[in-house]
Amino acid sequence: MMRKKMLQCMLCMGLMFLCCSCGFLGPQKYVCEVDDVASVQIIRLEEYVEGEYRFEYNILAQISNYRAFVNRLNNLKHSVNWSEPGWFPDQCVVIRIDYHNGDFDLLYPNVQWFNRDGVNHSGFFFFDKEQFSALISDYWAG
Repeated sequence: MMRKKMLQCMLCMGLMFLCCSCGFLGPQKYVCEVDDVASVQIIRLEEYVEGEYRFEYNILAQISNYRAFVNRLNNLKHSVNWSEPGWFPDQCVVIRIDYHNGDFDLLYPNVQWFNRDGVNHSGFFFFDKEQFSALISDYWAG
């Protein structure tokens, strides 16, 4: 009896280890590697282009000191969203990070898109809205 419970416990722990280590739960923290960044912009999302899986957008601010910006972004309080990812609200202001390899991130306090190798992935983070808004307002007086 004792052996059976111990075996069940070990199997359960092994399964938990496999699920956590293989990325089943996804990233637990948003991190942007500043050395990989080509540019950072604050943009307003416009119309979603159906079939092309992209948004039209207007550039509101080009961030010249993107290293400082990304460092602040990496230090924003945030938590993991364990539910379904949301959708960008109409006409929302987001952060766009372009990488040297052509990938990009679109970041909003409760919605993110990570484009990797031409494929969009939803993010599962809640950024602190006040800190996120303060970061944007320090670089764009909109």
